[in-house]
Amino acid sequence: MISPYSINKAVPLSDELREKNIEIEKKKQSSNFEAIKQSVLRFAESIKETNPNLAFSLQSADFTRGYDNCIVFEVNNSLSEQDIERNKQKIMAFVRQETGSDDFFIQVKCHLEKVETKVYTTADTYSYFVKKQKGVEKLKQVFDCDFEY
Repeated sequence: MISPYSINKAVPLSDELREKNIEIEKKKQSSNFEAIKQSVLRFAESIKETNPNLAFSLQSADFTRGYDNCIVFEVNNSLSEQDIERNKQKIMAFVRQETGSDDFFIQVKCHLEKVETKVYTTADTYSYFVKKQKGVEKLKQVFDCDFEY
């Protein structure tokens, strides 16, 4: 015969207790994120003499927290992205050793801004200068200038 005291019954959590658990988990994740971020910056300081490019890339990167313990490094150029990607294992080993945290991974993103070039015609240039300085239109009329070839 099975005793009623030996059976584990699931007790539903109240909404209040569930919210407290969620808040505690968020605090743990944010403190873990900050510890990892500080550890990466200490790694950058430690390699400043031997690998200044990687140190600069790490110090200038924007750290954001991604999904499922993902730390995203947002860098400004593709060289920094490649440098961090090549040394990702060294960075992670240093952080794991220093923080004792083993449940994270690093992702590198490069946010390049694409520059659109536009060839300006003489009419575009003239309309730009008219908007900027109203006296240009008067000068065109006084000197009887024609910008069309």
